[in-house]
Amino acid sequence: MSGSGKTTFALNILKNFIKKDKPFLVFDWKKSFRPLMKEDPNVMCFTVGNGAISNLFKTNINRPPKGVNPKEWINTLCDLLTESFNVSFGVHKILLETLDETFQGWGVYENSNLYPNWEHIKRMLEVKARDSKGRETGWYESALRIATVLTFGEFGKVVNYDGKKSLSFEDLFDKKVIFELNSLSNIEKKFFCEFILTYIYKLKKAGIKPVMAAADTFRAASIEQLKIHGKKLDIPVIAHDYNSDPAAVAFDAKDYAKKHKLNCVLIDTAGRMYTKSNLMKEMEKIIRVSKPDLKIFVAESITGNDATEQAKTFNEAVGIDGTILTKADVDEKGGAALSISQVTGKPIYFLGTGQGYNNLEDFKKDKIIKNLGLE
Repeated sequence: MSGSGKTTFALNILKNFIKKDKPFLVFDWKKSFRPLMKEDPNVMCFTVGNGAISNLFKTNINRPPKGVNPKEWINTLCDLLTESFNVSFGVHKILLETLDETFQGWGVYENSNLYPNWEHIKRMLEVKARDSKGRETGWYESALRIATVLTFGEFGKVVNYDGKKSLSFEDLFDKKVIFELNSLSNIEKKFFCEFILTYIYKLKKAGIKPVMAAADTFRAASIEQLKIHGKKLDIPVIAHDYNSDPAAVAFDAKDYAKKHKLNCVLIDTAGRMYTKSNLMKEMEKIIRVSKPDLKIFVAESITGNDATEQAKTFNEAVGIDGTILTKADVDEKGGAALSISQVTGKPIYFLGTGQGYNNLEDFKKDKIIKNLGLE
């Protein structure tokens, strides 16, 4: 499809969104989507980086989304910068250390609501660069080039603003929004798009308020293990005694969520039992009682055919929606992922790659195919 054909296709989709009064967010490279403003006067259009036309959307990119830990946010921000500017891990290290030191100096980790912007980060980098030696000198040079882009001209005003004359991300959530990026350089466009999407993802993720249900009442120590995780993550855990009815645990967890205005219930169920038929009957009852929005099969990728057979059995009995495979860092080739996806016809959502709570990676089919030598 040609460039103009793609634009026409996208315009038609967005016109349907307008007819159904659905929100959307568009990154516009060439002012191609302005006709949508004639379709609906409520469509909001921001020409990013051009103060003469419209610069009403401005933000301090160092300020994390509500509910996101500042240390987590600067790690994410450095990942974005490293990818957008195509620089080495050494530059990532310099940026992260400088942000961390500046945040400490500003009292961010002591709950200060004041955040430094990239003018402050740039000055700190300049000071630290004076004492750099060897390869670190090159890293500081690259870090300073990034800081210069983030503080230069109108784009610098967009990403370093901390005043009150600007719309927030929350203001745009239920709106029809066009960001015109024709005034920006390619690297500014790439970073701005990735930043906006990451910010929204983190903000929505932080808005999830979960409760966990210890509905595996069969396996020894399963309830205690879930309670330990709940305590570490500050998530309430609903539990009954061992050998009690798992469906009752799920029901009580949903009831707890309603009473405490929580919007996510995670039900941990048994994966094995003394007989397969008993396990499937139990799963059917839990599903009948809890009416879940999503049924996720979780297995260890290193168990190979065993995991595949389990996935097939669960899918035939209760209809799973997708799979998460743990210990994928140990399973070098990852053949279990393709086998499970094939026998169930359902997607692999994530791969577990370590012991930490953040050690989840999006499943990338192309990477697995390459590891198996099938490309």
